[in-house]
Amino acid sequence: MADLITTQFDFTRFDRALSRYVHDLNIDGRKVVKTQARLFLKLLLRFVPPKSLAQGRRAVVRDLHKLFDVVDPGEWELWFDENDRLRMAPMQRGGKRGAAVTDFKEFMSIDRMREFHRSRLDSRGRVKGANYDNLIGRKKSDIAHRGIVKKADFRRYQREVQSHVGRAKAGLQPAASVLGMAMPSWITRHDSSAYGAVDPHLEDRTHPRIRIIDTAPGIAAVEPRSIAQAIATRTRAMESDIRRMMAGGKSRHFS
Repeated sequence: MADLITTQFDFTRFDRALSRYVHDLNIDGRKVVKTQARLFLKLLLRFVPPKSLAQGRRAVVRDLHKLFDVVDPGEWELWFDENDRLRMAPMQRGGKRGAAVTDFKEFMSIDRMREFHRSRLDSRGRVKGANYDNLIGRKKSDIAHRGIVKKADFRRYQREVQSHVGRAKAGLQPAASVLGMAMPSWITRHDSSAYGAVDPHLEDRTHPRIRIIDTAPGIAAVEPRSIAQAIATRTRAMESDIRRMMAGGKSRHFS
């Protein structure tokens, strides 16, 4: 089990700005909290990878190619050498055999691919880096850390992993629903209740608040500094909005 990482953030200025809307400008605190929570969540979603379905799918392909050598048996020649080891090499133009790429005992099954993939994930849910060279795609010392798979199995497993894209953001879906935010189908297709929750007290007249919980796989990929940046960005926006209103101007979010 991965170590639990706990990070605390300073919301002092953020909370002070919320209070000023209520006490200095006489705006309903429930409306203030709901509006600013929605704006903060919208900003936070930008920092939870991926930015798009296409970006997430491309990241999956890059990660899997770090782990697996993909073989189409119809394009490769396999044989046993003098030591009775199974060898393989790509077939080149004219039917010539290319340089032998690696030794292997058998093709990985999809179940083994899944197990191997999970064993190579870092704390952010991404594949740990591999060493490469121009000839065989990695240093010889790294051969033991890669798998040989059939092209058809690779494509099947690739589709399986790509179907997970959006789960990290899906953990924020319960909060988005409460705050009236629509999310794209590649996020909402996931069972958000398995990855996140929301504890709203938005109608509490004395202490309106909302607690957002995201435990989805991949949420650890969000850098703490990104969350701190989101807090700072919304705080500055609120302070600017308050100054505008105090000077007699109109708010960007409150009429």
